Amino acid sequence: MKPEHRLSWFALFVMLFVLVSCAGPNMAGRNRGEARLPSSYLHPPKGNPPPGPPALEEKVQPYVPPSPQESKLYSLQFDGAPLSAVLAAIAQEADLNLIVQKGLDLSLPVYVRLSNATLDEALQTVVVQGADYAYKVDAGSLLVQRFEEEIFHVEYLRSKRKTTTKVGGDILGSAMETAGGGGGSSAVTSEFRVETEDSDETADIWGQIKSALEALKSPEGTVLVQPYAGTIYVADVPSRMSSIRRFIERLKEVVKRQVLIDAKLLEVQLSDSNQMGIQWDLLQERLSLFGAEGALTLVQNLGAGLASGTGATISSPGTGGAAGLSLTKGATALNVLIDFLRSQGQLRVLSNPQIAVMNGQSAVITVGSQLPFGDVSGLTVDQNGNVLFESSIKRALLGLQLGISPQIADDGEILLHVVPSITNLQGEEVVDIPTAGSSVQQVRNPIISLREMGTMVRVREGQSVVLAGLIRRNDSWKQDKVPLAGDIPLLGGLFRNHRQESESTELVVILTPRLM
Repeated sequence: MKPEHRLSWFALFVMLFVLVSCAGPNMAGRNRGEARLPSSYLHPPKGNPPPGPPALEEKVQPYVPPSPQESKLYSLQFDGAPLSAVLAAIAQEADLNLIVQKGLDLSLPVYVRLSNATLDEALQTVVVQGADYAYKVDAGSLLVQRFEEEIFHVEYLRSKRKTTTKVGGDILGSAMETAGGGGGSSAVTSEFRVETEDSDETADIWGQIKSALEALKSPEGTVLVQPYAGTIYVADVPSRMSSIRRFIERLKEVVKRQVLIDAKLLEVQLSDSNQMGIQWDLLQERLSLFGAEGALTLVQNLGAGLASGTGATISSPGTGGAAGLSLTKGATALNVLIDFLRSQGQLRVLSNPQIAVMNGQSAVITVGSQLPFGDVSGLTVDQNGNVLFESSIKRALLGLQLGISPQIADDGEILLHVVPSITNLQGEEVVDIPTAGSSVQQVRNPIISLREMGTMVRVREGQSVVLAGLIRRNDSWKQDKVPLAGDIPLLGGLFRNHRQESESTELVVILTPRLM
């Protein structure tokens, strides 16, 4: 071998030995350590993750197979067969025991032809529609009986409603006597009087329900009404029970409805240019400026009866007659109305209540005070010439009283019976009552001014009704004088001047009903 080749092989051997020596320890250390993937160097383990929420267990309803009577279909054809034979055939096919109440006429002929009908459809056709009997399927038995029984629940108060309205009547009664929607009795009378009063029969709602059910039931049927529990028990033939059931369901829909009434009672102290009343024709022009054309409608004149809502022309300016106005543009027209009233004089808010009223019931809002006064009655003279009489303390309401009765129609419109009344103390009247001898006893009775109206209007939900036109005028004397000189005796009259001033205020009632 040549020396050059020996050196080459030797150099190669040395290089291999060096490489093996360097790689040996690293491989041994790697074998001794735990083998790790490359991803473990980038994302080292952080421990066990927290347990998650428990898995929701789906509740599986047990499978209840339909009964053979419900799944089986029946085909019937009878031409004049007696009812007993038809019932026996149905019970046998349905594998049911047959129980018939005593006293039923089982000889009634049955004419029926059914194809692929369920058991309930077959019994409805044969028993209910054909014989006007009732039936029940329970515990493997078919029971045929004369009457169908049912208990109804009606949520209504066990009270009697009594509403009395006397416009132009007596206000010098106790506050308790006037709590029926603005009514009372008074010495303050007028030639024109409007009186409405519910009789005791119409005010008893539960009595009315029983009377209606008595008229709907058959002569053999039974109706039991229990107002304390709010329940009605009825047992009657199926043909009558269907009518009774519809009546009670409709009754429950009607009595549970409520009306939320937003009432604004305002008083306008008229300016000098509007002493004859608010000029309502100017309101229409202002509504047009704010894009509420056609929002104002005259729905009624006071005393004209039920409103027709035909949109008659507004009364001429300055007439001051009581009228009802309807606003149909919602909040926009109402805000325009308030601003318009401020332009007619000084606006004062008497009350701004909100009250929820049940359908067909009455509500009374009273804001004010009670004025006590002495009343004398039963004047007699005994045998000695002494005057005998009975005295008592009565109270007069001073302030505002508003009676409202809503009635919801089938089309959603609301019929409102409204009676607003305002009373103010004007002065006192001294009444002399003779007593024993020549002495005289004086009794002071109040003089009360009265402003009231009674009307019925029909409005839509959210539509505002405006009642206005009741004007009160106060006349007073004012004295102007020159300081010091006007107080000189005898000559002071030359430096004094007396003048009469008049102040007119008009009552405005705004009502906005909404269904609840």
